[in-house]
Parts: sequence; C-alpha cells; structure tokens
Amino acid sequence: MLVAFTLLILSACKKDDQPNTEEETSGKMQTFTFTVNGNGIENKVYEREYPLESHGGLSYFEPQNGYERITALLPHDEGKPGMKVYFVYLNDEIQPLAEQEFNNQSTSNIEVIFEHAGEIYQLQSTSGSCISHSMEIQPFSESSGKSSFNVSFSGQFIKYDGSTNIPYEIEGEIEIHEN
Repeated sequence: MLVAFTLLILSACKKDDQPNTEEETSGKMQTFTFTVNGNGIENKVYEREYPLESHGGLSYFEPQNGYERITALLPHDEGKPGMKVYFVYLNDEIQPLAEQEFNNQSTSNIEVIFEHAGEIYQLQSTSGSCISHSMEIQPFSESSGKSSFNVSFSGQFIKYDGSTNIPYEIEGEIEIHEN
C-alpha cells in the first residue's frame, strides 16, 4: 500500500515536470551504447539513437510485492545495432544480469544485436550487474505503465553457435524517455 501511494505521489509530481511544448521535448532521444570485447572483437563501440516518439519503455509492477519489471525493445535494422532489455527491480534495487527466463522475477536480462565483419551477432547476458541512475514509471493501470530509465551495465554475454557458447564481455548504458 505504501509503494502504491508513493507511485501515486510520484506520478502526480511528474505531471508538473512534463514538458508542455514540442520545443521542450524535441531534443530528447532514446539512446544506447555498448562496447564488445572477446573472440576477435576488441573494444568495438556500438551506439544508436531513436526519436522520442518511438520505442519507449514499458513497465509491469506489483506494488504489494515491491516488484517492477521494465522492458524496452530497440530493434536492429538496416545494419544498425539493436537491444532488448528486461530489468527487474525488487524493493527499488535492480537485479543482476542472468540468462533469459521470462517468468523469473529475480534476475534481469539484456540482448544485444549488431553486425561485425559482415556477420550478425546476437548475444545474451549470462551474468553481470546493472546500475540504475534513474527510473520513473507513469502508470496507466494498476499493474502497468510507461517507463523512463537510465541504466548502465556490464557483464558476460554469450553467442550460441549451435553447439558452443562463445563468451564476450560487454558494458554499456541505455537511456529511455517516456513518450
């Protein structure tokens, strides 16, 4: 109940901070950057920006359990990198990276997609950590809403080639604004 009340207060306060004109929102972008190391890829940086109007974050929450799940899909297209994120917050603390398990409420997951030397790489996190610099939820129902967040991360990722997990180290940051 306290968490629900806090979310209500935060959403009421947030409305006063919302930009009122198109000019005030025109400079914001959805962004990410990540650096890949391992297996022939050394310190390769990938970056991408999306217009504010596209690819926002969504959230699902259970205030009574102190649980919030933040997701965003920033698609890979036309040779440009992409990213999928699934961050889990328990009692306002972002959970560590692990292998993808959609129903797991105690771990977060990131997938990065990029092209290198003519090959498309799709890497999944297996372990690592995240630091949440900011996170805001604008509820549109009792259990879901839009989200804005800024999270930095680092960890082990794998590329599964059909028989072997090929390891990589990745660190980066993602920033999503409510649209």
